[in-house]
Amino acid sequence: MHSPLPHVQTARILGLAVTALTAMFAATSVLDHAAHAQNCPNLPAITMVEPESCGGDTNGGCATSTGFTTVSVGDVVAGTLFGGGGLGDRDMFTFTLTEPMQVTVRVFSENAVRVALADDSEFCFESTWSASSTQSATCETSTTACLAAGTHEIQLRLANLTTSVPCGSSQSAYRLQLTAVPAACTPFANACEGSGGEVIASTPTWVPSGNMIYCANTSGSTLDAFYFKWFTGLNSGTLDCIDIAMVNTGQTAGILLRLVRDTNGGPPQSGGGDLVPIAEKSIDVPKCVWTTVRWTLDEPLCLDGFSGDLMLIAYCPPHPTGGRLHPAGNATSAETTPTWLTAVQCGVPFASDADTVVAGSSVAWPVRLRGTFSAPCPSPCVADLDGNGDVGAADLSLVLSSWGNPKSAADLDGDGDVGAADLSLLLSAWGPCE
Repeated sequence: MHSPLPHVQTARILGLAVTALTAMFAATSVLDHAAHAQNCPNLPAITMVEPESCGGDTNGGCATSTGFTTVSVGDVVAGTLFGGGGLGDRDMFTFTLTEPMQVTVRVFSENAVRVALADDSEFCFESTWSASSTQSATCETSTTACLAAGTHEIQLRLANLTTSVPCGSSQSAYRLQLTAVPAACTPFANACEGSGGEVIASTPTWVPSGNMIYCANTSGSTLDAFYFKWFTGLNSGTLDCIDIAMVNTGQTAGILLRLVRDTNGGPPQSGGGDLVPIAEKSIDVPKCVWTTVRWTLDEPLCLDGFSGDLMLIAYCPPHPTGGRLHPAGNATSAETTPTWLTAVQCGVPFASDADTVVAGSSVAWPVRLRGTFSAPCPSPCVADLDGNGDVGAADLSLVLSSWGNPKSAADLDGDGDVGAADLSLLLSAWGPCE
């Protein structure tokens, strides 16, 4: 008999190597989880195993949209996280809801794990509904949020990446449990999802990475600073909410966001006499390098006939724990408008283009406006569902035909359901719209 061809022998060797590696990772997983079960009491029973082996990178560190593990409500996933030297694994899961639900994610690990419920997997910079990294005596970290119907993500990583957690140790093992119950609450960010879902971005691509736009003292703490980003030519449609890229290297701290009308365009004048206030909101930013903060406006802003430019201002006060709190700036050559900043204590007394402050770089602060910009604002007479200028029988018919529907324009009170309260609002508005 002839000897096998060289490439056939090579294939057999590679096949044996793959089999050996698979067996090694499987054995490691068994060791990880067996020891983990001894160290953490009352663990839920495993229903599936994370397909990524410890040390693997199937999702590219979540910089790609592939390699995410699909889970369902009720699943308990056995997985592994490793870390050390400031670097670590990040595990990504997706799940889909067919109705609004109160969702809880529990992670059982010997280490504190940052677990986040999110809706964006773009380069790891999530619009986070809720997150936690506080561990209980029973090895549990958990977070809960009321979520709308649709697809959402769960993101996991070790809360402390400086401590070595090697593969093969019980400390690298975790169990993730996903539970949910029908929601008697208003799903998070419904205002953004209930409209056309259109986006106007300040940069062509959403890459809120880097921490270039800040000024700091010798200890690294960021001092008082204002950051400005404005949008020109907006004079129709409705603005529902705003996504902004932020960096926070210390503990949770607040930023003050202001939405203003810039009457003359360009950088703000000294004293701000060219800025007309529209709305403001204080928002806490969790400790998370490069995250997305969403500001859902209390009332949608009608832009029909809007005069001037729309400007977003973020005020970052001195960080209470000595960290840095500022917009996440990324190097780019394409912005709709420049990013401006002012910080007297950093030697920038007047609003200046960030490109002139950060020498040698073209720096952008990514901001996204979400809403419906391709259609006029809805009629202020919200019960006039057919838009004929009168609340009458046709509108009543629309409410009754949508009864119990969580996704309907007939949900007049915005509670996520068409019911008696909506009928009452319609009857009270019966007649011509004023």
